[in-house]
Amino acid sequence: LALAGLLALGPGVWLMAAAYLLCAWQAGRGDLPTGSPALPDRARPTVAFWLPALFSLVTLTWLWLIPARLLAGGLPVAWCGVIFAVHWLPRLVLGQAGWAWPRWLPPTAALLLAPTVAALGFCARPWQIALLLAVQGVLVGVIAATWKLDSWQPQALSEPQALAEVVGPVLGVGLLALAGTAAPFWAGAAAALALSGVSYASSRAARA
Repeated sequence: LALAGLLALGPGVWLMAAAYLLCAWQAGRGDLPTGSPALPDRARPTVAFWLPALFSLVTLTWLWLIPARLLAGGLPVAWCGVIFAVHWLPRLVLGQAGWAWPRWLPPTAALLLAPTVAALGFCARPWQIALLLAVQGVLVGVIAATWKLDSWQPQALSEPQALAEVVGPVLGVGLLALAGTAAPFWAGAAAALALSGVSYASSRAARA
Protein backbone atom coordinates (compact mmCIF):
# COMPACT_ATOMS: atom_id res chain seq x y z
CA LEU A 1 0.00 0.00 0.00
CA ALA A 2 2.84 2.39 0.78
CA LEU A 3 4.11 1.81 -2.77
CA ALA A 4 0.67 2.17 -4.37
CA GLY A 5 1.17 5.83 -5.21
CA LEU A 6 4.50 5.17 -6.89
CA LEU A 7 3.05 2.22 -8.77
CA ALA A 8 0.24 4.46 -10.02
CA LEU A 9 2.87 6.53 -11.81
CA GLY A 10 4.13 3.48 -13.70
CA PRO A 11 2.82 0.00 -14.47
CA GLY A 12 0.94 -0.29 -11.17
CA VAL A 13 -2.51 -0.52 -12.73
CA TRP A 14 -1.44 -3.44 -14.90
CA LEU A 15 0.15 -5.20 -11.92
CA MET A 16 -3.09 -4.86 -9.93
CA ALA A 17 -5.13 -6.11 -12.89
CA ALA A 18 -2.84 -9.13 -13.18
CA ALA A 19 -3.19 -9.86 -9.47
CA TYR A 20 -6.98 -9.74 -9.64
CA LEU A 21 -6.95 -11.95 -12.72
CA LEU A 22 -4.79 -14.49 -10.89
CA CYS A 23 -7.16 -14.47 -7.89
CA ALA A 24 -10.17 -14.95 -10.18
CA TRP A 25 -8.43 -17.82 -11.96
CA GLN A 26 -7.57 -19.49 -8.64
CA ALA A 27 -11.16 -19.07 -7.47
CA GLY A 28 -12.41 -20.61 -10.70
CA ARG A 29 -10.21 -23.64 -10.07
CA GLY A 30 -11.61 -23.94 -6.56
CA ASP A 31 -8.21 -23.35 -4.93
CA LEU A 32 -9.39 -20.54 -2.64
CA PRO A 33 -10.95 -21.32 0.77
CA THR A 34 -14.72 -21.33 0.98
CA GLY A 35 -17.22 -20.96 3.77
CA SER A 36 -18.49 -18.12 5.90
CA PRO A 37 -16.67 -16.53 8.85
CA ALA A 38 -17.69 -18.31 12.02
CA LEU A 39 -19.85 -16.46 14.52
CA PRO A 40 -20.86 -17.67 17.97
CA ASP A 41 -23.81 -20.03 17.56
CA ARG A 42 -25.93 -18.29 20.19
CA ALA A 43 -25.41 -14.95 18.44
CA ARG A 44 -26.15 -16.27 14.96
CA PRO A 45 -29.89 -15.46 14.83
CA THR A 46 -29.12 -11.81 15.62
CA VAL A 47 -25.99 -11.12 13.62
CA ALA A 48 -25.86 -13.71 10.83
CA PHE A 49 -26.80 -11.10 8.23
CA TRP A 50 -26.56 -7.59 9.60
CA LEU A 51 -23.20 -7.66 11.39
CA PRO A 52 -21.02 -8.61 8.39
CA ALA A 53 -23.09 -6.55 5.95
CA LEU A 54 -22.94 -3.39 8.06
CA PHE A 55 -19.24 -3.92 8.69
CA SER A 56 -18.51 -3.46 4.98
CA LEU A 57 -21.05 -0.68 4.45
CA VAL A 58 -19.42 1.41 7.19
CA THR A 59 -16.29 1.87 5.11
CA LEU A 60 -17.12 1.21 1.49
CA THR A 61 -19.78 3.91 1.07
CA TRP A 62 -17.10 6.62 1.37
CA LEU A 63 -13.54 5.22 1.30
CA TRP A 64 -13.22 5.53 -2.48
CA LEU A 65 -13.59 9.33 -2.13
CA ILE A 66 -10.49 9.73 0.02
CA PRO A 67 -7.86 9.78 -2.78
CA ALA A 68 -9.72 12.60 -4.53
CA ARG A 69 -9.90 14.57 -1.28
CA LEU A 70 -6.20 14.03 -0.63
CA LEU A 71 -5.28 15.20 -4.12
CA ALA A 72 -7.61 18.19 -3.80
CA GLY A 73 -5.78 19.08 -0.58
CA GLY A 74 -2.49 19.30 -2.47
CA LEU A 75 -1.01 15.92 -1.52
CA PRO A 76 1.23 14.39 -4.23
CA VAL A 77 -0.26 11.23 -5.69
CA ALA A 78 2.70 9.12 -4.54
CA TRP A 79 1.81 9.86 -0.90
CA CYS A 80 -1.77 8.61 -1.16
CA GLY A 81 -0.56 5.03 -0.77
CA VAL A 82 1.35 5.99 2.37
CA ILE A 83 -1.80 7.49 3.90
CA PHE A 84 -3.76 4.33 3.16
CA ALA A 85 -0.96 2.23 4.64
CA VAL A 86 -1.29 4.24 7.85
CA HIS A 87 -5.00 3.42 7.77
CA TRP A 88 -4.65 -0.32 7.03
CA LEU A 89 -1.67 -1.20 9.23
CA PRO A 90 -3.41 -0.95 12.63
CA ARG A 91 -6.46 -2.65 11.14
CA LEU A 92 -4.32 -5.54 9.92
CA VAL A 93 -2.29 -5.85 13.14
CA LEU A 94 -5.33 -5.80 15.40
CA GLY A 95 -7.28 -8.12 13.12
CA GLN A 96 -4.53 -10.75 13.30
CA ALA A 97 -3.53 -10.28 16.95
CA GLY A 98 -6.05 -12.75 18.36
CA TRP A 99 -6.55 -10.76 21.55
CA ALA A 100 -9.65 -11.34 23.67
CA TRP A 101 -11.42 -7.99 23.80
CA PRO A 102 -13.97 -7.13 26.52
CA ARG A 103 -17.54 -7.63 25.29
CA TRP A 104 -18.33 -3.92 25.55
CA LEU A 105 -15.36 -2.80 23.42
CA PRO A 106 -16.55 -3.72 19.87
CA PRO A 107 -19.92 -1.91 20.25
CA THR A 108 -18.09 1.09 21.69
CA ALA A 109 -15.60 1.06 18.82
CA ALA A 110 -18.46 0.95 16.31
CA LEU A 111 -20.16 3.83 18.13
CA LEU A 112 -16.98 5.92 17.92
CA LEU A 113 -16.76 5.16 14.21
CA ALA A 114 -19.78 7.37 13.52
CA PRO A 115 -18.23 10.75 14.46
CA THR A 116 -14.90 9.67 12.96
CA VAL A 117 -16.42 8.94 9.55
CA ALA A 118 -18.65 12.03 9.68
CA ALA A 119 -15.64 14.22 10.47
CA LEU A 120 -13.80 12.84 7.44
CA GLY A 121 -16.50 14.38 5.27
CA PHE A 122 -15.51 17.87 6.46
CA CYS A 123 -11.71 17.54 6.49
CA ALA A 124 -9.82 19.34 3.75
CA ARG A 125 -6.18 19.06 4.82
CA PRO A 126 -4.30 15.83 4.15
CA TRP A 127 -2.89 15.58 7.70
CA GLN A 128 -6.42 15.73 9.14
CA ILE A 129 -7.60 13.00 6.80
CA ALA A 130 -4.55 10.86 7.61
CA LEU A 131 -5.13 11.21 11.36
CA LEU A 132 -8.81 10.26 11.17
CA LEU A 133 -8.05 7.36 8.82
CA ALA A 134 -5.56 6.01 11.37
CA VAL A 135 -8.16 6.27 14.15
CA GLN A 136 -10.75 4.61 11.93
CA GLY A 137 -8.30 1.79 11.18
CA VAL A 138 -7.83 1.10 14.90
CA LEU A 139 -11.58 1.07 15.59
CA VAL A 140 -12.36 -1.20 12.65
CA GLY A 141 -9.48 -3.48 13.65
CA VAL A 142 -11.03 -4.05 17.06
CA ILE A 143 -14.36 -5.02 15.48
CA ALA A 144 -12.73 -7.20 12.82
CA ALA A 145 -10.65 -9.06 15.40
CA THR A 146 -13.69 -9.80 17.54
CA TRP A 147 -15.95 -11.14 14.80
CA LYS A 148 -13.30 -12.22 12.25
CA LEU A 149 -14.92 -10.16 9.51
CA ASP A 150 -11.99 -8.87 7.44
CA SER A 151 -11.35 -10.30 4.00
CA TRP A 152 -7.77 -11.40 4.80
CA GLN A 153 -9.05 -13.92 7.32
CA PRO A 154 -8.64 -17.58 6.26
CA GLN A 155 -12.37 -17.95 5.63
CA ALA A 156 -14.03 -16.57 2.53
CA LEU A 157 -16.42 -13.65 2.82
CA SER A 158 -19.91 -14.47 3.97
CA GLU A 159 -22.70 -13.80 1.48
CA PRO A 160 -24.04 -10.73 3.35
CA GLN A 161 -20.59 -9.16 3.53
CA ALA A 162 -19.83 -9.97 -0.09
CA LEU A 163 -23.13 -8.32 -1.07
CA ALA A 164 -22.24 -5.22 0.95
CA GLU A 165 -18.83 -5.07 -0.76
CA VAL A 166 -20.75 -4.38 -3.99
CA VAL A 167 -23.66 -2.37 -2.61
CA GLY A 168 -21.49 -0.04 -0.50
CA PRO A 169 -19.62 1.73 -3.32
CA VAL A 170 -22.73 1.81 -5.53
CA LEU A 171 -24.69 3.39 -2.69
CA GLY A 172 -21.91 5.91 -2.14
CA VAL A 173 -21.81 6.91 -5.80
CA GLY A 174 -25.58 7.33 -5.85
CA LEU A 175 -25.52 9.50 -2.73
CA LEU A 176 -22.67 11.55 -4.17
CA ALA A 177 -24.65 12.21 -7.34
CA LEU A 178 -27.87 13.03 -5.50
CA ALA A 179 -26.73 14.86 -2.38
CA GLY A 180 -23.11 15.95 -2.74
CA THR A 181 -19.73 14.98 -1.31
CA ALA A 182 -20.71 14.79 2.35
CA ALA A 183 -23.61 12.35 1.81
CA PRO A 184 -21.54 9.13 1.53
CA PHE A 185 -19.77 10.00 4.78
CA TRP A 186 -23.06 10.55 6.58
CA ALA A 187 -24.26 7.20 5.26
CA GLY A 188 -21.10 5.58 6.62
CA ALA A 189 -21.70 7.23 9.98
CA ALA A 190 -25.29 5.96 10.05
CA ALA A 191 -24.09 2.45 9.19
CA ALA A 192 -21.59 2.70 12.07
CA LEU A 193 -24.40 3.55 14.50
CA ALA A 194 -26.39 0.58 13.25
CA LEU A 195 -23.30 -1.62 13.53
CA SER A 196 -22.87 -0.53 17.14
CA GLY A 197 -26.43 -1.58 17.99
CA VAL A 198 -26.13 -4.94 16.24
CA SER A 199 -22.72 -5.58 17.80
CA TYR A 200 -24.10 -4.79 21.25
CA ALA A 201 -27.03 -7.16 20.69
CA SER A 202 -24.66 -9.90 19.53
CA SER A 203 -22.49 -9.43 22.62
CA ARG A 204 -25.52 -9.79 24.88
CA ALA A 205 -26.61 -12.90 22.99
CA ALA A 206 -23.13 -14.40 23.37
CA ARG A 207 -23.26 -13.83 27.14
CA ALA A 208 -26.72 -15.38 27.48
